Amino acid sequence: YSAFLLALALVLCLLLRKKETPEQSREEGGLSISPKTALGDALPFHGIRVVDFSTIVAGPIAARTLADLGAEVIKVEGVSGDPFRKTFREYEPGRTSGTAFEMANLGKASVVVDLKTAAGKAHFFHLLKTADVLVTNVRVGALKRLGLDYPTLHEKLPHLVYCALTAYGSKGPDANAPGYDVGAFWAATGMAASIQPEPLHGVYPAAFGDITSGSALVGGCACALRRRVLNKGIGGLVDVSLLGSGLFCLSSVVCQAEPDSRPAVADLPSQCVLPERATCRHYACLDGAVAVLGPRLTHPPPRQHSEHTGPSLNNNKAAALTVADIERALFGGGTNGEETGGGNSNGGGQSLASAFASLPVADAVRKLKAEKVPCCAASELLQFANFAEEHKTGLFHPTVRGFEESVPLLARKPFLFLKPKPPPSSSASVTSQELSEQSEAPWLWSEAGQRPRACGPLLGAHTKDVQQSGWQGRHASCALPAPTAAAARAQREDGAMLPLEGVVVVELSWGVGVAASATAMLLRGAGATVFKIVTTADSSGKELEEEEGLLWARFSEQYDQGKELVELDTLFPIELASSPLLDLLMSRKADCFLTDAPPQVLQRAGVLDRTASAPTASWGLSSTGSCGGSSSQFVVAVVSPWGLEKEKAATGAATGVDEELPRGDLGPFWSKSGMGATLSGQLGLRGTSSVQPLPLFLGELITSVHAFAAVSSALLQRQRVASQVASASPWGVLVDVSMERSGLWGAGCIATWLAADPHKAQLWNLPPEHIPIRFPIPTMSAVVSKDGVSLQLLGLDFAKHLLPTLKALDACSPAVLAKLGWALLTEVLPSQAPSRILKLVPLLRVANGFILRGARSYTFAELETRFEKFGVWYTVVKSPAQAAAYVQAEAAGCFRHLNEEELDGGGGVVAGGSAMRLIASPVHFR
Repeated sequence: YSAFLLALALVLCLLLRKKETPEQSREEGGLSISPKTALGDALPFHGIRVVDFSTIVAGPIAARTLADLGAEVIKVEGVSGDPFRKTFREYEPGRTSGTAFEMANLGKASVVVDLKTAAGKAHFFHLLKTADVLVTNVRVGALKRLGLDYPTLHEKLPHLVYCALTAYGSKGPDANAPGYDVGAFWAATGMAASIQPEPLHGVYPAAFGDITSGSALVGGCACALRRRVLNKGIGGLVDVSLLGSGLFCLSSVVCQAEPDSRPAVADLPSQCVLPERATCRHYACLDGAVAVLGPRLTHPPPRQHSEHTGPSLNNNKAAALTVADIERALFGGGTNGEETGGGNSNGGGQSLASAFASLPVADAVRKLKAEKVPCCAASELLQFANFAEEHKTGLFHPTVRGFEESVPLLARKPFLFLKPKPPPSSSASVTSQELSEQSEAPWLWSEAGQRPRACGPLLGAHTKDVQQSGWQGRHASCALPAPTAAAARAQREDGAMLPLEGVVVVELSWGVGVAASATAMLLRGAGATVFKIVTTADSSGKELEEEEGLLWARFSEQYDQGKELVELDTLFPIELASSPLLDLLMSRKADCFLTDAPPQVLQRAGVLDRTASAPTASWGLSSTGSCGGSSSQFVVAVVSPWGLEKEKAATGAATGVDEELPRGDLGPFWSKSGMGATLSGQLGLRGTSSVQPLPLFLGELITSVHAFAAVSSALLQRQRVASQVASASPWGVLVDVSMERSGLWGAGCIATWLAADPHKAQLWNLPPEHIPIRFPIPTMSAVVSKDGVSLQLLGLDFAKHLLPTLKALDACSPAVLAKLGWALLTEVLPSQAPSRILKLVPLLRVANGFILRGARSYTFAELETRFEKFGVWYTVVKSPAQAAAYVQAEAAGCFRHLNEEELDGGGGVVAGGSAMRLIASPVHFR
């Protein structure tokens, strides 16, 4: 039977084999080439040279983002290439690399280097010697064996910014353990247990942990490059782990969980302390789902207005949306109040679920909006995959590859189309099958032009070009300072400063939410001084504690520790006086103003203006006006639910975004972006009481990581301009980061994969109990042991891990092979399914079935022994309480400890807090 299996694998390999295409120059391949211009209006990383020595998604997506932000990126691959090139390619006939690989590798050159040879090592070292940044996610042990670990390289190349992304951190007992984001970010942090019920722990938005961690690495890289500009050319280490990023994104839950160090057992609760609220959840309708988005923001009473001052700072309190409000909309008067509990915001779910189930989505939305109940129709997975239809509504922005565009980035949309530049020779190097829709990073800039994108490079397409010509030319003003021997010696003696030391950030968090506050926490962790605007009457934390059962003091410590509090009575100018907010920014010598306040509020405060000249007639920084002052000399970062362009459009043109939408993440991040649908087609959108509630602020915290990357990049550009360009006033820019675009970006890998063939969505658009049996990579399933312990398999390379997994589960038998062969002959080969992946469903069903049933035959202890014996990669699915007690998380620096002085109120901490251990920033510097 082993011979039969090998023969079957050989036949499949021959069927899936595709001839490689010839080498290209960077121009022939359509690679975006940075023009030799000065900094001026260039993107933040313009002229920065990056070596991408990483594989799969997390490292490559960080390097792709740097390319999007203006860097020149050379991807260094081994002779066989990045293994992710082959992932999912078996389901995409006619492609040289999978669409998921392309999503993570836009705009790069590809160079093949054999590090097993002396010539290969010399070539690689020469690239590093002339580069500014190295991005790698190779395991720590392998880097040491190659002499490419940070201490070794920093001694030889002190200028280099070394960006390392690991699964579990660079120190600790599991530092060298294999891991992907589904293990380290999703399963090991408690996120899987907090979102999915047990049978579906392995079903999640593919690679969204990689994408989030990649943004953390981009933000850290920008900080470290800024330090290099100020630190006489000395680079340093940026260290990010998937585990640390996942714990930070779930910090609203983990910081409340009492650590539980017991071994993994089935009956441990997930300790997701969030109750399911009837007023903030999805409801299934006849033809889809509707998200009810309470609590909603209320307008301040008229007595709190004045002719000149407008509403005071504290008038953005959240008012609880009651079940009675929803009943009034659905039933016309709330006659079922007694049955459902009337105004109890945590009751009435079952009755309301039945009412929604009898209505089409359009009717439910119309009824709710008529009664001012905030809501939105949730995107379904098939809608999410059908980009062509969405393009008709203007959601996507077409970009022609190989041609410069001068469209300001505020005009960009969340997705772009890539089209080929015709090659100069007759041997076409890029075919129509290589093209795909690609998601955009979730930030928009008011300055700098949009850089054209190139498709993901063919393996080694630019090897000769780079060997002969090296890096592209760049303007002298773009080059970073080179280190001196004295500077390197001084750093070794005195230690490196934190990269944002000297940067001043002023934070204004609006209402109940943590998007701006968590972004400021990340900047604070990089060394910035943060002033947080507060009012003595602010009670939003108390209201949230009453609604969600949170210990607000502990929650506040998590995101506000180390900040300095500044009180303001009002944001708005009185008569013709200057703006109090701008006065505060000037008096504190701020570099950055960070907020999640609505743009209309910021306009009245003198920070934003409507920019009619922009292609979108959107928002821009204010110029000197009647109230005095200007925001154009600051980095102004606005974290918004739907994006500033939709905030503007909501006052007039119909965009599908309701003016009354609250400022939480349920609508934009989970519902409208399609992120919720990717959890499994219908899961999370079914509206039944069996669905676990989404962790509080998870979407906002993920968005804050992207906002950190955007703000840090803007601060880098501000410093580079200040160092090179003589100007009377500092450089300023408006940065818009939205939760909706963050959801689209986080789901970008699966979105790209589905866009190439929407039929793939049928694998997920099923009743939940049917999804694991059709999982497209059986060796990455989540399995459950005989004693009920969930384990996440990590065999991304299906061909490499299938046999060891089957052997470990005692499923490599003639019976298994017979069933696989029978399915191949009777179902796969005769199939007329419209997509290759649908044709292969019978084989997936057999393989998944044997793996899932095989795991149920052994206890957890037995599976540990067998997996170790056969080399099966896996991780245990932890609860948040178990994650809080994870020894590796402590060793990797994922937690931070407060002393008594800090807990007594020092540094802006709310006095009386009970948490001694909080979740640390996922970005570490050295």
